[in-house]
Amino acid sequence: MEFADPVRFYLVNSEKSENAGTALDSILAYFGTLGDVTIRKEGAQEVISYSETPMKAVFEIPIKTPQQICLICEKFDNVTISLLKNIVGKIGYRIFNPQTLSFMVADPNLVDLTTIKVESKIRKVLRFYKLKPLFFYRDSLVYYAKGKSDRIHLVNRHLLDYLVTKKGARLSVHKNFSVEVARDMGHFIALYDRGLIPVSFYKALNQPNGVINQSGFDIDKIIENTYVILAFFNFDPEKQIFTQLNSDKFPTAPQLFKRGGSVEKNIRKISSRITPRAKILGIKIANQVNFQPDTRGKLIPLLTVSLFLENAK
Repeated sequence: MEFADPVRFYLVNSEKSENAGTALDSILAYFGTLGDVTIRKEGAQEVISYSETPMKAVFEIPIKTPQQICLICEKFDNVTISLLKNIVGKIGYRIFNPQTLSFMVADPNLVDLTTIKVESKIRKVLRFYKLKPLFFYRDSLVYYAKGKSDRIHLVNRHLLDYLVTKKGARLSVHKNFSVEVARDMGHFIALYDRGLIPVSFYKALNQPNGVINQSGFDIDKIIENTYVILAFFNFDPEKQIFTQLNSDKFPTAPQLFKRGGSVEKNIRKISSRITPRAKILGIKIANQVNFQPDTRGKLIPLLTVSLFLENAK
């Protein structure tokens, strides 16, 4: 199969759940359910073609790395990548992009900009601010870009929209054009997959502490005694994921936080005591609120909190 401007992506087994041959069969079965897709075999390759676009893509299992699956496609073939994201996570695989030396996020709505062309007006504005576009949220002006020292920034979509669409708008330095959301690409991938990277620019700007509160509780000042169950996760830089820590030193029993206290401050105090060298990269408070009786039988709210760390031991 010949390509005008080919690129390769690698599907890596993240859970050791299926071998590459079985996983490829699952991928082809999924593509086979799509009405505008044709699959044909050419030697060791499986060729994907579409009825509504001339693009084609090839899946193969490399001889040198038989535990992986290789996707070969045109440089700006976002169709195949977007479809692939719908199936790989279900079979325990992740997509590795050699062009960025990172895995792709699981969300099919976050488009990797190595697979699609960026509008020239947008690229011009980002270049002025010394930002290299990496991702954008589908059908929006929400862009994530690489800035100084490989740090990842969320672009102010409101200001970007003004600069791109307003007739006569002049490019000039604006301090609130972007805000840092991750130290590097690996951190961004792991944090985004855990829902810890904001999409809203002003939320990222005004609430930079990395706390995601889905419970609706006032976590700055608890109005009643509250139990909290903590789950601890540590950043794996090689896999660009967070893995759960299971050790006797990490408490699994509910912790009682007294009325009037701060959930965040209590959590940070516990983390500092248990693993003082670890850095907290994010805190997520789940939306489900349970209840548990205290020693006198009174029902106390119970929150589940995930704590995402780096260098935890």
